[in-house]
Parts: sequence; C-alpha cells; structure tokens
Amino acid sequence: MGINNAPVIGLVGAAAACFALFSVLSKTIKKEPLGVVTIYFLTACIASLLSMLYYSKFAFPSSGELIQIFLNGVLVNGFSYVFWLLALRSTEASYLAPFTFMTPILSAFYLIILFDEPVVAVYAAGLLLVVAGSLLTSVSRRARQP
Repeated sequence: MGINNAPVIGLVGAAAACFALFSVLSKTIKKEPLGVVTIYFLTACIASLLSMLYYSKFAFPSSGELIQIFLNGVLVNGFSYVFWLLALRSTEASYLAPFTFMTPILSAFYLIILFDEPVVAVYAAGLLLVVAGSLLTSVSRRARQP
C-alpha cells in the first residue's frame, strides 16, 4: 500500500488547512464557544444539504442513522470543538498544537488494533514527523520565554 491517491491526499490536506484556519480565526472571536460552534455546525449542515442536492437526491436517514449522526455531531464533534475553543482561549495555540498532532497517531493505532489494518511505513514516518514537530514546538516555546 503506497501513497498514490492524489485526490484523497489533496482532500486531507484541504481538511487540515481548514482546521488550521478554523483554529486561527477562532482565537480572534470573543463570543462564547457554544454559540460559535452552533453557528459553525449550522453553516456546515446547510453546505452539506446544498452539496447533497447538487450531487445526488435527497434521502432522509433512517432512525439508526439519525442516532449515529446525532452522537457524532453533538458528542464527538460538538463538545470537542467547544473544548477546543476554550483551550485556545486559555493558552497559546503553539502549546496546543502537539495535541492535535496526536489525532492521526491515535487513528492509526485504532485502525491497526480494532480493524486489523496492516502496519505500513507511512505510519512510522507520520509518527516521527509528529514527534519532531512536537519537540520543535517545545524548543521554540522555551526559547521565546524570558
């Protein structure tokens, strides 16, 4: 298995750029996090609806799917974004950045352990990049402190 799917890699890169933009712009917003996240998710819902209507036909989710959508939207994403905004307000983004780098590492471990995915070299390369980035961030923060 190699890194040969350019559209997927492009989408992952675009998603990372969007999250970075969201984090940077969120730091400047002075409103309370719950309202900001609510507006963000309502906007995303409207964009998703328009995309669905443009590319396919409307299909209402089943009751089981609605439960999963609710759990993912409110519990997994909703609360995590509220906590992320609170964390951004309480400290520097450079201090929090290494924690976001843990997401792909944990995802790879979950895939390997829970879904018997093969261990590929790109996982090790990613882990090394995350550790190196975290160390560089830590060194940079210490150098700026008086």
